Amino acid sequence: MVQASVPEIADRMAVIDTATRYARCLDAKDWAGFRACFTDQLETDFADFGTPAQTAPAEDFVAIDQRILADVDTQHLIVNHHVTLTGDEAVLIAEAIAAHHRRPDRGGGDYDVHGTYRMVMRRTGRVADLRRAAAPALA
Repeated sequence: MVQASVPEIADRMAVIDTATRYARCLDAKDWAGFRACFTDQLETDFADFGTPAQTAPAEDFVAIDQRILADVDTQHLIVNHHVTLTGDEAVLIAEAIAAHHRRPDRGGGDYDVHGTYRMVMRRTGRVADLRRAAAPALA
């Protein structure tokens, strides 16, 4: 059995809460809440999905998702959380499934995205580095 202190458990829960807030804000199209998940400058790597690694203002990343999801209803599930804490930094590795539904009056069409998130968070509780890879078995 792993022994953990109360502060360590609280830190781990804060990391998982941030990932959950990320998903819930995307699904609710709560763009201010989504933006609050990130540091001002954000490193991203979604190369498996056609977007190469880059560092940019978080507002730019949020604007891209806002545009992509404008006509799409989503349900993001982030599960199987593995959290590593080192000083003031946390790394979350988690599996993700995101269902996307475009309503018939907006062209229709459903699709799912499966993959693995790697989120690096600072003590502020905000994501500074976000990477998503396609699920190898489903790519």
